[in-house]
Amino acid sequence: MSELKSDIVSLLTKFNVTPVRPTAVPVALPQCLIVSPSQSRRAMLASGANDAGWDAVVCDDKHGALSEFHRTRFELAMIDVEAYGEGIPDGYRDLCEQLSQESRDLLLAVCGHEGDPMEEIWARQLGVWLYLPGVTDGDDMMSLCSEARRIADELHGRTAQQEVS
Repeated sequence: MSELKSDIVSLLTKFNVTPVRPTAVPVALPQCLIVSPSQSRRAMLASGANDAGWDAVVCDDKHGALSEFHRTRFELAMIDVEAYGEGIPDGYRDLCEQLSQESRDLLLAVCGHEGDPMEEIWARQLGVWLYLPGVTDGDDMMSLCSEARRIADELHGRTAQQEVS
C-alpha cells in the first residue's frame, strides 16, 4: 500500500470515519409537456411519451401549460388542438406560438385537424417539429416519441450510457 493511502486509512480509522463509495446517480428522464382539453387524449399522448422514456407532465389548458413551461425545462411538447373540434381556440394558438418563440431547442408537435391545410400551414410557419393531423392511435405515439427522444438526446449531447430506461 502506498504511504499516502496508508496515511489516509490511518486518519479515517483514528476519527472513526467510514469512507463512502460513490454510487451511480440516476439520470432524470427528459421532460415532455402534454396539453389537451380531452382527458382521454392526454392519457393517450402521455402513455406514448412515458413508454418512449419521457417524463410526461400533463396539462388541460393554456395557463397550466405556461406555468409548467416556465418552471420546467421541456425538450418535447405535444399540443392537441384537434380535441376542440373545428378551428383552434386563441389560447391554444397563442400557446403554440409562445412555445415556439421561447425555446429554440424544444421539439414541438401539434396534433391538428385532418384535412385542414390552413392549420397545417400555420403550424409549419411556426417551425413545429411535427404536425400530426388526425391522431387517434396511441401505438403510433410511442414510435413518434421514441424518435423525438433520439433527436433530443442528440441535440443535448446525451449518449446511450447516460440514459435511464
